[in-house]
Amino acid sequence: MRKNLIFKTAAAVLFTTILLCGCYNPSTVMSIDGTNVACGTYLIRQLSEAENAVAKLTDEQGSAVSLQDARSMSLEGTPFDQYVREKTIESCKRYIFTEQEFSKYGITIPNGVAYYYDSYCQNLWAEYSTFYMNNGISYDTFLNNTLNGYKYTLVFSYLYTDPQSPMCIPDDELSQCFRDNYRTISYIKLPDSNNDSSDFSADQVAEIESLADGLVDDLNAGAEMEDLFNERYSEALAIGHYTLSVQDSVVQANLSSDVLVSPLTTTEDPVLLSTVLSSPINTNGWVVGSNGVTYIYSIGDHVTSDTAWKDYSSYLAEILKADDFEAYVQSNMAAMSVQLDEKAADYYSVANIKTADR
Repeated sequence: MRKNLIFKTAAAVLFTTILLCGCYNPSTVMSIDGTNVACGTYLIRQLSEAENAVAKLTDEQGSAVSLQDARSMSLEGTPFDQYVREKTIESCKRYIFTEQEFSKYGITIPNGVAYYYDSYCQNLWAEYSTFYMNNGISYDTFLNNTLNGYKYTLVFSYLYTDPQSPMCIPDDELSQCFRDNYRTISYIKLPDSNNDSSDFSADQVAEIESLADGLVDDLNAGAEMEDLFNERYSEALAIGHYTLSVQDSVVQANLSSDVLVSPLTTTEDPVLLSTVLSSPINTNGWVVGSNGVTYIYSIGDHVTSDTAWKDYSSYLAEILKADDFEAYVQSNMAAMSVQLDEKAADYYSVANIKTADR
């Protein structure tokens, strides 16, 4: 499932376990299209790219890889240090692209949102300021780098949802996307183990499946999900030898009503999500999720009005245009001119990074 672009903000600044030391302290590392990239911006992005690279190597090796070990390894056929530098330059180009587009279209950050980000960053700064300051990174650099991630989403939103943009998606296309990709579902989660946490026997699994068939039959006959839960969930509890009542809050948590889901949803089980999104509205059924839980689901009509889609326009645009936007970004980045200060880059290179405890 594609990651939700709307909710990408400060992920590039959270690698706080690496500490840079030394005495040479240039103020800039490179310029992109004539715009200087401050050392703080370069350092934050290099730290993030180093973390990403170490994580990739850890996945490849199947066990934890330290930064020191990683430096003797390669990624995608490129030595680690060179790989991180290339990725850092690309990350800085994306940073400059975002700032350029944000300014070009006169986009602004709402006051309330700016206040939220400042408060959010101050809370992080209170915990990690020593590390960042030792890295030559000021609070303003930290805040601006975090805001850059939010600006990136605003640029996307402007290009595809603002009527002033030549790339704006027509309303009828957004409305159709809403009908095609969103569902309102209600569902019940049946127990997948006994009260003592032991696994169900084969006979108990068969009982759960039989109960699931019966619950779906009731839904098809017109029963409401909530009524069905209150009237028959005790049968599921009995199969697992539970002593809780249906009215218990722990049990009630197994009922979810009128949940709006889409391909961008990350809170629902992926098997359940895939099943309901590939089924028409007014469908009832059951499916065993990726976690082994049996879900009884009912797909309702999500179109409450002709304009309901407008509340989800940014998310709809992501479904339709995320790939197009990335191609647009890459095209702009490819056209950027880069002048790298080799001496500064060597000083701030991975070779001069040391890991440190907080």
